[in-house]
Amino acid sequence: MSDTEIQPIERSADSSVAGEDSRDSSGSAGFTALGRVSTEILCEMFRSTLPHKRQYHGVTHNTPPWRIALVSKRWRECALGDALLWTTVEVSCLGLQLSECYPLAALKTQILRSKNAPLDVTFIIVGRSCAHNSSLLEVLIRESHRWEGLDLGGTMDPEILLVLARIRGRLQLLKYLEIQWSPNVLGIRDIFGVAPQLQRVVLTQNRHDDEAEVLPILSVPWSQITHLHAWDFIGVSRVLCQTKILVECTLQNGVVLPGTPIVLLPRLRRLSVSDNKFLEFLETPNLEYLFIDFGWRLDNFDTENSVPYVPAFLRRSQCQLKGLTLYNCCLANLNPILRVVPSLLHLYVHTNGSTTHFQDLPNIDGSLESIHFTFDVASCHSESLYNFIVGRRRTLKLLSIWADSRSPLSPDVKERLLALRSDDLDVLLDDATRWSGPLAKLTKDMEPMY
Repeated sequence: MSDTEIQPIERSADSSVAGEDSRDSSGSAGFTALGRVSTEILCEMFRSTLPHKRQYHGVTHNTPPWRIALVSKRWRECALGDALLWTTVEVSCLGLQLSECYPLAALKTQILRSKNAPLDVTFIIVGRSCAHNSSLLEVLIRESHRWEGLDLGGTMDPEILLVLARIRGRLQLLKYLEIQWSPNVLGIRDIFGVAPQLQRVVLTQNRHDDEAEVLPILSVPWSQITHLHAWDFIGVSRVLCQTKILVECTLQNGVVLPGTPIVLLPRLRRLSVSDNKFLEFLETPNLEYLFIDFGWRLDNFDTENSVPYVPAFLRRSQCQLKGLTLYNCCLANLNPILRVVPSLLHLYVHTNGSTTHFQDLPNIDGSLESIHFTFDVASCHSESLYNFIVGRRRTLKLLSIWADSRSPLSPDVKERLLALRSDDLDVLLDDATRWSGPLAKLTKDMEPMY
């Protein structure tokens, strides 16, 4: 919508605006308080909450702030005058009717309203392309020198790929790239080679389980990448060997090729893996946080032999690990891991298996400051858990235990754990309401990077 096209919105909103203005003048506390907020702060509030999410056929989309113009005259002025509110541009063509696709006029207006601000662009096509899709992409391509983030995916026709090829060498501002990697986009794999500010890459390979071919590596300036998320990607080690300044890395559901050599990542601080087999070819001397989901693959789940790579990886890396998150972990696996991480400060464990193995855990005089256990099992071996906690009381500052309703802690052990509370130890038992307090920073540091 252009300035001329905005006029119908203004006319349709006149009555509601007048009504709200009258309520404001009549002394409504809410409207009076909002009226005292400066325009600068109001715009900042909008930037922090917009664009809002909407759903089309179960798929989440971002919607630019068109509806703000319908609330009040002041809100309309804020929305139309603040370029930063219009910088998230999403064009998703999911095989819907043309009437449900993003209107070309709306896209042009959004680009106009965003002025010269950097853009966060999503372009996804599912199904056969059409002239409308090409027109939308043409508008976006003209602004590619402003792209700060790009999410590219779907099934693209050769005509679309030909248009996309024109962004080569124009990505001076690009900092974030997400791409769904599939054979039909091989034609553009080399268009991201020049992106001087690119640091974050999310790479998804769309493949079939019986596909043996290793796709050519995407041409990205890997030597400058600091954050990488690789999902379902064959031969990811070929990428990692080029990322020497990587700080955060997530490897989800990929394939480790036989004979993969060990890759040294000297600056890596956070690592998240869905299969501990990834650790077989990694060495990370400065790793601080490690997240492993043992239940992501069925052959990993809750087996005592599912962690042969973890202790070996930790010994090889000789890192001073601060935080360790083990999801879907059998407690029998915890024993060999804890023995090689005496520097550990934060431990987060989710288990679906037997808790009797608490009695086998090493009583190491370590440095644990916080422990969080989540049990989703039929029974909880409370006494063994209590002994494990008490053995680490000297350094402990936070204890959090969440037990499934089917497996509550025994009343006696629960009472004794609560008795451990003091000025320097906070104890949270089955208390989800307090997770946003003491656990907020812990869970933020310990969660996987998606």
